[in-house]
Amino acid sequence: MTTSVVIFGISGDLARRKLVPALFTLYCKGSLPDDIRIIGFARSDYSDNACRLHMWEGAQELGELSTREDDWARFSERVFFVRGDLNDSEALGRLRERLEEFEEGATEANRLYYLSIAPSLYGTAV
Repeated sequence: MTTSVVIFGISGDLARRKLVPALFTLYCKGSLPDDIRIIGFARSDYSDNACRLHMWEGAQELGELSTREDDWARFSERVFFVRGDLNDSEALGRLRERLEEFEEGATEANRLYYLSIAPSLYGTAV
């Protein structure tokens, strides 16, 4: 089984300073599945690596996590990014393709979608 966490609005402050650091903490405690993938979706012009760096900067603001750089290197290999707007069906198609790529060959797949976006965008995202 594979597990994907999709964070809509990953480039925002909530994801950067709270959500991804919380997932990183769970990873450090061994409380996440081995095959988990975190896929961020936002309008920002990031690559996978740029998104990882942006998330690491947020995690470093939390003093206790800043000392776990080796753990972050392993955790961040599970963080990916898809650029797009919620109103763009092509961008959502790229997100679907990325998820299917991660799930290829899996007999089961779990997906969790987190809306780290303005409440006015909830309807569009859902």
